[in-house]
Amino acid sequence: MNPVRILLATVLILSFGEVLCQERVPIFKNKQDSVAYSHVTNSIQEFFKRPRAIVLIGDSTLDSLMNLQRTLRDKSVGYKDIYKSKSYFTFYEDLRLEKIEPEQVVRLSFDDMRLKTVPEDIYSCINLIEVEFVNTSIRKLPVRLKLLKKLKSVSFYNNISKERIKLSRNATIRQLTIKGTNAKVLPKTYRKLKALDTLDLSKNIDMVLFPGISSNKNIRRVVLAENNLTLRDLKKGNPSLTDLSMQRNKIETIPKAIGQFPNLKNLQLSYNSIYEIDPAIGKLKELESLALYENRLTAIPSGVFQLKNLRIVDLYFNRIDDVDTGIGSLTNLKILYLSNNFIKTLPTSLGNLKNLGRLYIHHNQLDSLPHSLGQLKQLQIVGMNNNHLKKLPVYFFDFTYLEDLDMSDNDINFLPLEWDRLPRLQLLNITGNPFKNEKDVKAMVESLKKRGVICNY
Repeated sequence: MNPVRILLATVLILSFGEVLCQERVPIFKNKQDSVAYSHVTNSIQEFFKRPRAIVLIGDSTLDSLMNLQRTLRDKSVGYKDIYKSKSYFTFYEDLRLEKIEPEQVVRLSFDDMRLKTVPEDIYSCINLIEVEFVNTSIRKLPVRLKLLKKLKSVSFYNNISKERIKLSRNATIRQLTIKGTNAKVLPKTYRKLKALDTLDLSKNIDMVLFPGISSNKNIRRVVLAENNLTLRDLKKGNPSLTDLSMQRNKIETIPKAIGQFPNLKNLQLSYNSIYEIDPAIGKLKELESLALYENRLTAIPSGVFQLKNLRIVDLYFNRIDDVDTGIGSLTNLKILYLSNNFIKTLPTSLGNLKNLGRLYIHHNQLDSLPHSLGQLKQLQIVGMNNNHLKKLPVYFFDFTYLEDLDMSDNDINFLPLEWDRLPRLQLLNITGNPFKNEKDVKAMVESLKKRGVICNY
């Protein structure tokens, strides 16, 4: 058999095995499609158990099954993660069968679809810190949980309830996690959990609305990743919140209400379809990190330039073609990601960012760099590969803290040879440039390698 064919077959089997083993399944609108998908997937799994599966990779039966699976998967409305009890938790069955003393239980896991109420046994676990309900049907967190003075964390994974989950008043629970649950049964508000510090509602089903957290005075961190949020319903913020994660949703615009989170330090908005951000974002004066990776921005929103406390800005994979001079106002910035856009020029105001240690501008359309860039004496890492740069500015040899420089795949035809002025250099990538002083470049590369510098040439 052709070795390439064998290798391809092996790769297909290995990668497909990963898919079968993944704890994630598609969700369908109707039971018929769900049953059909399950049947086809089981048939494919059985096919690969055959001893000669690797030889029969081109079998028409397999092709038909995989095409049918793909067709059915395209009908899905989303995906659901399958969760299992954490191995380091005590299983409820062991507690029920008295295999462990209640006082010894610190972390307890319930995994039973029939379970609709919290079992009484839990109240004997006076040292309980964490409890998780996996694949259960719990409808209410009872008020008696307040008797467990050490209980800090409660988690629900794939909790299937026909009624909205009710929360009772509690002053000890600091962390609440609900994942894999239909948004229709999520609590409307979380104000009864007075000590709530962290709320994780990531990966729920059909979750479109922002959660009711405006009354939680102690909340610091909210995770809403991988839902269907749009933020069109966002009206109220929370002055206590410091971390808000909303990556992988369906957000297109950031509304004015974003300004009602005045103490945010970290805002994660990556992997959405954001093309517009209200200037009210400029009210987030405490913001240190702003992630907008892979969105649809064509310019850096004006409100961002008001965020003088920013340390990190990530704008990778947007549609930005021009960087406003306002960027120079972010004088506390330490890391700036502008790669994979359509930027043709950089403003001279970039030279104001005296604290910048990492600059990523690769995969753009730059043909030159501003002279003011030479003022960034703290630079340690510069990625400027895959542009149309014609030369390497000599001021780069004044960057005495520089450790990593990637200038590959540009149009640089002459390379300066003053690399001994960069004592901290560890990585240098200069491949894909039409150097005319090639002989000198080769000698320079050999000299750097003797210093221990990793060079790609």
